[in-house]
Amino acid sequence: MTRFCTRCGEKNADDARFCEACGAPLRAPAAAPTTAPVSVPPAPPPARGGLSRRAGVLILSGMALLLLVVAAVAWQVLGRASGPSAAELKSAANTWLQQHQADLLQQDACVRNFNYGANPVFVNGFDQSTQNWLNALVKAGIYTTPEQVQNGFLRQLKYGYGPQAARYIRNGALCVADGLVVQDVRVLQPGSADGAGRLPAGVKIPDNWALVSLTLQWSGLPAWARREPVSTQFNRLSAPLQQNLLLLKTQQGWVLPSPSEELGMRAQLGILSAGGEIGQAVQQLGKQLGDAAQAFGGPASAPAGQPPSSPGFLDWLKNLFSFGDPARRVPGQFYGDVQNGRFDAAYALLGPELQILGPDKMKMALAQAQSQIKAKGGVSKITILRVADQGNAKRVRFNVLYGDGSQQTETMLIGKVNDQWRILSNSGG
Repeated sequence: MTRFCTRCGEKNADDARFCEACGAPLRAPAAAPTTAPVSVPPAPPPARGGLSRRAGVLILSGMALLLLVVAAVAWQVLGRASGPSAAELKSAANTWLQQHQADLLQQDACVRNFNYGANPVFVNGFDQSTQNWLNALVKAGIYTTPEQVQNGFLRQLKYGYGPQAARYIRNGALCVADGLVVQDVRVLQPGSADGAGRLPAGVKIPDNWALVSLTLQWSGLPAWARREPVSTQFNRLSAPLQQNLLLLKTQQGWVLPSPSEELGMRAQLGILSAGGEIGQAVQQLGKQLGDAAQAFGGPASAPAGQPPSSPGFLDWLKNLFSFGDPARRVPGQFYGDVQNGRFDAAYALLGPELQILGPDKMKMALAQAQSQIKAKGGVSKITILRVADQGNAKRVRFNVLYGDGSQQTETMLIGKVNDQWRILSNSGG
């Protein structure tokens, strides 16, 4: 390429370094750019008073850590304070019912006031009360219409199983319900109207425990069992069954505690309610336990010279454990009166339904019961196994130990009649 001198304009060879005319140095031609130039804007100067990047990172990290701490504290507080879920309550209620269903059926929905296991059965013509009872079951289809038969000089009625016998006669007993179902289950909050009386005043149940109210309803109860005379034997089925449960929070959620865990918690609540008189309250509790184990019991009293325990403590214990409940003493009183021939006193302990035959016939029956008791060596001990509320009455299950070593388990429904505790019904098992 020809070069021209920038000073004099002379034409020079393309490889000349100086102008041949004036000797001025010649510049090499500029190379064409291969790529477009990239402009980089200068970094703006930091604003006065602003935070550095390092300081901003530290602040954001601190805020994140604070949020984590707040979340952890909230989980601890809310998680511990939250009670059982609806699903956990339902699961615990069904588990408890499954464990006690058969026992409750035998206690409340079955009677053994007749030899239901025999088929056919023969009833004397003059036994009007048994005829009336069986005739009611004839209408229910459990027995067929009786057939008159002659046995020597006696006229008897022969009853055989009807089409409904297989459903309602079970293991030699007449059972009128299919079972129990959960009607309602809920947590009893301390201080609430529902929780009043179930926890002593001022005592807070631990966060990992919950006091639960369970309501059970009988299922499959036929219409004929709601009418007399059958209804008089099953009046305890007319109201729902109430039961209090304790639930324990574990790693698996809220569950029923073991018997030892439940007993320990109930004892702990009892000690807390005693306040500054713990030793005295424990002595009273031991006295109550001792009285409950006696055969014929009697009003429990504190040792001589000992002041009463803290107000409300024993009342709460009686409600929670049923120690000292007047209904507990009725079985022992009744058996004691019968065994010792105090038939008037024993008759006075019977409710109106059991006095239906009148005092003369019932005293004859009590005399026969006395003979049976003496044949077994007399009553050696009566042990109360369980007391449960049944509407306005108490369902008391107890074991009778006789002098010959034999024993039997019975259940009495005991309620107040004219301000006196009386036996409303009695059944075995």
